[in-house]
Amino acid sequence: MSVKTSVSKSRVPCSSSTTTTSGWRASGTGSGTPSLGKAAGISSGCSHLLVARTKACQLIVGPARGRCRGVTVMHSYQNGTDFNPAEPLFQSGTRFKELHSMIQAPDSRRWQMALSSRVLIITGAGLSADSGLQTFRGTGGLWRSYNPTALATPEAFARDPKLVWEWYQWRREEARKAEPNAGHMAIAQLAARNQDCLVVTQNVDDLHERAGTPVNRLVHVHGDLFLNRCVDCAYSDRERIASSELPPKCPQCGNSLLRPGVVWFGESLNSTVIENVTNFLRRTESGLVLVVGTTATFSYIIDWALRARRAGGLLVEVNPEETELSAAADIAYRKRAADVLPALLSA
Repeated sequence: MSVKTSVSKSRVPCSSSTTTTSGWRASGTGSGTPSLGKAAGISSGCSHLLVARTKACQLIVGPARGRCRGVTVMHSYQNGTDFNPAEPLFQSGTRFKELHSMIQAPDSRRWQMALSSRVLIITGAGLSADSGLQTFRGTGGLWRSYNPTALATPEAFARDPKLVWEWYQWRREEARKAEPNAGHMAIAQLAARNQDCLVVTQNVDDLHERAGTPVNRLVHVHGDLFLNRCVDCAYSDRERIASSELPPKCPQCGNSLLRPGVVWFGESLNSTVIENVTNFLRRTESGLVLVVGTTATFSYIIDWALRARRAGGLLVEVNPEETELSAAADIAYRKRAADVLPALLSA
C-alpha cells in the first residue's frame, strides 16, 4: 500500500554523534502511517545527514544553512509513486544546496552542462538484471546447485574444465536471449552524443554494445563473456563452441585448452583496462560520475568513482539498495536503472 505523507520543512537539532532524532512533524493517511521517531545518521563535520526510514516511506534530509544547528527536511518518497527525477532519494555533502537546485529540474541548463562535460559511467550487474540476467551473487544465483563464485576461479577450471565450460555456455545462451533495456539505451545515447564520456562496465555481456554504446567509449573491466582465449598462448577467437567440443582445445597450440575470456576471482585486471580508465581520470576535471547497478564491493571501482568526484564530478548513484559508495554519493536514486536513466539522461 502506498502511504501519503506530508512533511513540513522543519529544523531538527542534531550533533555530530546523533544517530536517532525526534521532533519530526509529519502527518499520514491510511493504515500504514509511518512512525518517524527514528533516523539513521551519517556525520562528517558540519555536513550532517539524517535519513528516516520506514517500510513504506523514506525521508531525506540535508545539512542546515550556516552552522550545524540542525537539518532541513527536503524530500519525501512514497512507494508506489511514479519516478520523478526531481526527487532523488538521498543527498549529502557540502554541496547539498547547489545540487538540490540543480536536480530539481533535470532539463535545466546546469544539469545539461553536467551531462555534456566529462562523464564517467560505471555499471554493474544490476543493470543487466533489468534485462532478465541473474546477478552473479544474487538470490537464486545457484546453477545446478553450484555456487557461481566457486566456478569462476582458475582452480575450478584446472579441477574440472568441462563443468566450468558448461556453466559459461549456459551464461552465453542466457546473455544472447537478453535484450538491452531502457537503462542501456539511455547510457548509449549519452555516450554517443558526448565524446568525453567513458562507460566502465563490470558486466561481461554485450548488452552495452547492442544498445549502441560506441566501442571506443566502452571498457569491460571483467572481460568478455563471448571471447575464447588460450590458457598458454596469445590465441583468441569469438567462435561459437558446440557442447560436444567441451572443453575446447586451442587450434594454434593443439593440446592447450581454451577458456572464457573473463577475469576470474584471484586474477588481475587487464593492464590495458586499468590504463584506459586511469588515463581518462587523469585528464582535466570531471563533470559527472554515474554509478549504476553495482554493489561497489571492489576497491578499484570505489577508487575510480571517488577520484572522479575529487576532480569535481557530481557523484550520482542509481541502485535499489545502499552500497559502499552511498555515503559518498551527492545524489542517489533508490530505483532500478531502467526506470531512472531514461528521464535522468535525456537530452
